[in-house]
Amino acid sequence: MSSSSPNGTEAQPAPQLPPLPPAASTADAPWWKNAAVLIAALAFVLSLATSLISAYTAHQKDVHDQQAALSAVVEKLLQIPVTETTLLASASGRNTPNLGPVFTEQSRMLTLEAYTLARRLGNGAPAPELMNVAMNLASFENYPAAKQMYKQAASVADNFSDEVSALRNLGVAMIRLAQTDHERAEGEQAFEKAMDIGAKYPEVARNPDEIAYTHALTQLAWTDAWSGFDCTKSEFHLQQADKFVQAAANGPGGGQIVPDAEAWHQALRHCDDHGRLPSRWYPIMGAVRGAGGQPAPVPPPPPAPGGSKE
Repeated sequence: MSSSSPNGTEAQPAPQLPPLPPAASTADAPWWKNAAVLIAALAFVLSLATSLISAYTAHQKDVHDQQAALSAVVEKLLQIPVTETTLLASASGRNTPNLGPVFTEQSRMLTLEAYTLARRLGNGAPAPELMNVAMNLASFENYPAAKQMYKQAASVADNFSDEVSALRNLGVAMIRLAQTDHERAEGEQAFEKAMDIGAKYPEVARNPDEIAYTHALTQLAWTDAWSGFDCTKSEFHLQQADKFVQAAANGPGGGQIVPDAEAWHQALRHCDDHGRLPSRWYPIMGAVRGAGGQPAPVPPPPPAPGGSKE
């Protein structure tokens, strides 16, 4: 029975609204369409990136600080002989205490400090500093650590002068201070790389005077390395050096290369019956410079067999 309005007309039914579609579940939406998930993910990425950048910046600062500390220690080491010489000269003729042991102990402590810094820096340590540390370690007869530093220097050197000098010094150290035939073979390989340095730095190889000078120094260092053990090998490398000496004399710092080669010719005339050069004939000025005529540290002459120097 239909209802009627007061005026007698039949009432119309109320219009029905279409049902609303079910709300989409947030859990059912793909993650890339979920704003909350995206915001959280972006916040995490930003936080991670900020942390990584901060860590990298802190690491770089730490490396820089340690490099500066290593350079400062090496500078002090280089200054010790100058200070000692100056004091001895100023005290000439006067009764003064012997300060030699004081300087030796200072040098030893600084060498250990520099070695610790160099090991901590790893590949971040500059090659010239590493070679100076190695030289000082060898002077205190810490030969394993010295060889380690020379190897590290050869691996981190990033320019022609540093690399060829590091390879020469590594060759000398591994042959002179070798405990095994394998170590001497490593020394030979280092010298071979030094002789092939022009392949890596073609701009040097294109300069005949400079490459001749480089090869002459390398062969003189090779002569040096074997002189305390095998004069035959030493003489062979001196002959190889002679092939480059005249051309090298025209190169940078070449004025000293001729007398250096002659000093080795004179020295090797005194090889003993065992084919070894006695330390008293060792030419201390021979083959001790790096590329460009700059000083390059090398280990001291080896002791004669039996543990004593002649």
